[in-house]
Amino acid sequence: MVVALASACAPAGTAYLGNRIVTPPTLTPASQALTPSNWNTTTVPIGSSTDGVTSLHFIQRLQIPTAQIPFITAMTFFAPKDIPLVLIGLYYERSDKSREARDLLTGGAFGLQQITDPDWPLTYQPDQFKTVQSEKLTSDQLGWFSSHRVELVQAMKSSARGSALSAHYDCDFTSRARTAANTPAALVVAGGSYGGAKVPFTVITQRIVFSASLP
Repeated sequence: MVVALASACAPAGTAYLGNRIVTPPTLTPASQALTPSNWNTTTVPIGSSTDGVTSLHFIQRLQIPTAQIPFITAMTFFAPKDIPLVLIGLYYERSDKSREARDLLTGGAFGLQQITDPDWPLTYQPDQFKTVQSEKLTSDQLGWFSSHRVELVQAMKSSARGSALSAHYDCDFTSRARTAANTPAALVVAGGSYGGAKVPFTVITQRIVFSASLP
């Protein structure tokens, strides 16, 4: 389910944070595009049935700067309640040239970065990029996920949204550490290479929020 929460972002006056003066950024069109408060929100319920997987479409249009990663068109999400991970279905245009894009998005450079200030343009913050290590997942949690992953992937593929997408696109599945409930995050590619060229920090401009209660 995609919930539109886009809002205009206008420069504010100087703010005071304790004894520290915080000056808001000068908002150019490029920085406005990277400001999370200007994005729409996709809400992913935690622990819902896999019949109700959440989907996000038009990925090519949402990438900044420009469409750095070709072929990817849609994503689906399922967040189990038993572990702070999210399963992500990646759907690509059918092409024998999509392998590098698929490798990039199933590699370690792709993931969720916590949004610390929705009114400032997003930049890469390694300490906010969620990983198994940063979220301190236990061996029991990882063991649970390992034993249930195939079952969950099959259920996502068989869901109404998964079946509709699979009829037209190729797909991969990957898992990523997620942010805590009701804490917004951005889907980012921290860097990498595609077609022999270096891919810069790339943002999919959609706020992802994991909800502990069904929307």
